[in-house]
Amino acid sequence: MSTTINSAPIQDNVIDESRKATKTWIFFFNALSDGDNGTDWTPVSSGITGTNTYTGKYFKNSGFIDFWITVDPTTTSSATFGSSYFELPFDVTVASSCSVVYGSTVAQGIVDPSTNRCFPASWSTSAVVTITGRVFTK
Repeated sequence: MSTTINSAPIQDNVIDESRKATKTWIFFFNALSDGDNGTDWTPVSSGITGTNTYTGKYFKNSGFIDFWITVDPTTTSSATFGSSYFELPFDVTVASSCSVVYGSTVAQGIVDPSTNRCFPASWSTSAVVTITGRVFTK
């Protein structure tokens, strides 16, 4: 039985005003992960400024993992590409990119397999920041 997966709903916000994932993105990730509800984790960061609340979720798929991290600042948060990072709770096989989204801004960071860290693009904002990525696993 073959399953068709639609393209990512990039025209929609990843999170809504209440800071929860929107239905279109939930349906998209649900289709990718064949119904996997995912695993929640509290991301550990270094070099991210501000008083922030971090949440994370990842979905194990066949040979890869989709993940997202949400940074919810009390006032303003910032990161510097190359020195700010998040520890990922799974092993990564191949270097890949991660997307950083806040407001109407989208930028690319990297995922380093030698450290299992996500190095997001630089940002400085009082808006919620969402980081998403797909990595190949060991």
